[in-house]
This record gives sequence, structure tokens and C-alpha cells, in this order.
Amino acid sequence: MAYRQSLMKYAEKYGVSHASRKYNKSRSYIYFWKQRWDGSVASLASQSRRPHSHPNQHTEAELKLIRDMRRRNPSLGMIELWHRLRKRGYIRCPESLFRVMRKMGLFPAEKPKNPYKPKPYEQMTYPEALRWLAKKYNIEIKERELTDEEKQVQNIRESLFVVNEFARDYFQNILYNHADGKAIAMSYFRQRGIRDDIVKKFQLGYSTTAPDALAQEAMRKGYKKEFLLKTGLCYEKEDGSLRDRFWGRVIFPWFNISGKVLGFGGRVLDSRTKGVNQKNYMAFIRLKLPL
Repeated sequence: MAYRQSLMKYAEKYGVSHASRKYNKSRSYIYFWKQRWDGSVASLASQSRRPHSHPNQHTEAELKLIRDMRRRNPSLGMIELWHRLRKRGYIRCPESLFRVMRKMGLFPAEKPKNPYKPKPYEQMTYPEALRWLAKKYNIEIKERELTDEEKQVQNIRESLFVVNEFARDYFQNILYNHADGKAIAMSYFRQRGIRDDIVKKFQLGYSTTAPDALAQEAMRKGYKKEFLLKTGLCYEKEDGSLRDRFWGRVIFPWFNISGKVLGFGGRVLDSRTKGVNQKNYMAFIRLKLPL
């Protein structure tokens, strides 16, 4: 409104034609607001074109009947409430009753749900879960020592999980602390209706447009090239250098039932086509490991 006020003052002082050229606005636009302007800022506020009433709206008597019925029956379901209102002369459909009750705030507040507590076995490895169940139901299990080959496979598996956890933390750090993460990725999530608490809960992230930023950071922190390739987070070029699988993308990590990171999904963001879904815009990696 300050802009319109400045425009009106300039038009009064120098004329509509001069104001039109200076503010790059049409003469009809200036005349429109000039008719409304009475010298106050409030007169330049945009006015809603939505009608304030309609012929089918609820009457005051109907609204009073609904309020009184809700006050006497605060926990009654909407359909049962509608049936009782019908006996007292209410002639509208349940959809109309639902809309007016929602507008008047007559629905009872939802009771907060108890937070989900994960069961003990949901945060255990497979062998730990077996031991826990065996102990619970008094079942004797025979264990054997792993062979060297099995130990090596298990160590590789754990190493891949460690690399994935590093990548998840790296993507999250970029999202919250990098300028592009805050300006581009967070804006994208909010535009798509993904709240900040959901972003944090599901540990979403962002990768910069540098094609080897993750690889360089991982090598700098001592992670082996072999594991970066096995997870699929990076791939090797002909000259032997590493290139990130994901760059310039918002990142969606995948978790198993025990909360370990199995892999990632990434969606590319193009400032010219932000929010448009295209088939070739999705890229995924996956670990070939048991859940």
C-alpha cells in the first residue's frame, strides 16, 4: 500500500501521464486507484470481491439452534447431531452442517495421541532379536562362531552402513547450513507442503551443484574409495576420479526397520521448472543387503 500511496501522491503533483511513465503503470490503473483514494492508506487496501452473503446461507435461528445443540451435547458425533437437529426443524444436509460447524469451530479438539514406543526387537540386529525372543519364550538356541569369510562380509556390511550414515549427516548439514540448502531446498519443501518438522523427522537433505563435493568430503574424512563405490553414492570416471551420484538434488534417505540408512533417493531441482515431476528427474541407489 505504501507503493500505491507514493503513486497517488506523484500523480496528484505531476499528473497521471507522468506517473504512468515513472511507475510503469497504465493510466487506467492509476485512475482506478485515484477514484478510491481519499488521502488515507486504508483506502488503498485491496478489497475482497467475495460476496458477504448468499441466499442459501444459514439463518441466525439455525446458527443458534446448532450452537445450543452442540453446547448441550459436546461429545456427540456429527451425524447423530444432525439427526437431532432434524427433529427440531433443521432441513439442511450433513455437508452444510459440517461446513458451518467447522467455520464456527464447534468440533471437539482431538485428543493427543500417545507417541509410538518402538518395541525392543525393532531396534535390534537380527541375531539380537533372535536371542531376545529365545530368552522371552525359554527356547534354547545353539550358536556357532562366524567363519573368517562371514566376519569379513559382516564387516563390509557395517562399513557400508557407516558410509551411508555419514552421507545422511552430510546432506542434512548442507540443507540447514549451506546458503543453497536454505534458499533452494527448504523453499522447495515448503512449496510442496512439507513442513519443517517433517523434514527434520525424516532426515531429508540436499546436495550442492558441485559434482564431487560429497566424494571430496568423504575422502578428506578418511572414508575409503571402495565403500563409496559399493554404496553407489559415487561412481568412478575414466581418469580414476570420483563423481557423486547425487548433486543439485533434494535427498530422501531410506531406512530399515531398525533405523539404519539403506540408501537414498534424489530429486533434481531446476529453477525454471521447479515443482514439475518428470520421469528422468528421479535417481535412486540401493544397497543389496538384507533388511
